[in-house]
Amino acid sequence: MSNGVKAIGIKLKEAHLKQAIDYGANKGIEWVILTNGVEWEIYRIKFEQPINYDLVCSFDFLEISPRKEKDQELLFMLSKEGLSKEFRDDYYQRVQSVNRFIISGILLNDAVLNCIRKELRKMSDGLKVDAGR
Repeated sequence: MSNGVKAIGIKLKEAHLKQAIDYGANKGIEWVILTNGVEWEIYRIKFEQPINYDLVCSFDFLEISPRKEKDQELLFMLSKEGLSKEFRDDYYQRVQSVNRFIISGILLNDAVLNCIRKELRKMSDGLKVDAGR
């Protein structure tokens, strides 16, 4: 895990992210944390051509509540146990499984579209549902 740490008064910028991603990619490091102590961003580097990355999660320490389960999970990501590869990969897979591109791919599957068309026809007699996209 690589980290990019900026001073607490510095706003995180695209240039900071690029620096952290470039460093991680050059060292073969898959995970990057970028922070200024208040804002925290966790990225997963995708070793493809060109190098790409996904924002896995981000949070502001001033806005989270340790009483909320979702916020506890974000804080756990920074703990010794949370930094284990298994937890990070599991969390990343959960985030990716509800990714808008994944959901749209599922919805545009022919079987799902046929089911939707069938249900729409049941709702309105004589309704013609075009199969085109």
